[in-house]
Amino acid sequence: MRRPRSRLPIPTPTPSRRKPLARSVVSDFESYVKLNKKISAEVVGVVQAITDFAKLGDAVASHLAVKIADRQGILETLSVTQRLEKVLGLMESEISVLQVEKRIRSRVKRRWRRPSASITSTSR
Repeated sequence: MRRPRSRLPIPTPTPSRRKPLARSVVSDFESYVKLNKKISAEVVGVVQAITDFAKLGDAVASHLAVKIADRQGILETLSVTQRLEKVLGLMESEISVLQVEKRIRSRVKRRWRRPSASITSTSR
């Protein structure tokens, strides 16, 4: 016979963590926009001007190229700090993916340039 586990209260982050967390969200969003050419650079200015942390999380989440279920999960998170943490986590993983894609594209471009350079030098 199993005893039911007692649930320990999960410590909630203090509101004092929100400001540095919001700065990280804005900073990572700037990096995300630089890598993702589908988002206008003007959106960064709009995001930087948002002072309400809950709105900041929602605005950034709306521009991320993630699954709808992930966005919904962010919107359903009531704690503002946890919402910002989720946005930051999703954004960091998206940035990683975009960086890998960028490296692959640059390698492919380099490989395509090499043969064409050698072809033009041999044909002269």
